[in-house]
Amino acid sequence: MFPWIFRKKENEITVRLGEYDFSKTSNTRTDYGVEKITIHENYATKVYLNDIAVIKIKQHAKFNANIQPICLPPDNLVLDDQVAHVTGKITFCEEEVI
Repeated sequence: MFPWIFRKKENEITVRLGEYDFSKTSNTRTDYGVEKITIHENYATKVYLNDIAVIKIKQHAKFNANIQPICLPPDNLVLDDQVAHVTGKITFCEEEVI
């Protein structure tokens, strides 16, 4: 996670889905306002332990060829003391992108 998220309020963040190249204008992207940010209660900023957050957007995402849901494990799967791997692409931009 990026430490700047602690300094931001929900109304200061936009979630953009479907964007693949910030240097070009694209009709594949959709912007969403943020309703709530939940940061892991045991996040340790100095060592990035438990560096995960859930961002709830204000409306349902519209899935299409460029915006797809991720797969999560079932609620009853116990992974205590297990090594987990996460893959995917995420880009954070602190600047205003038009």
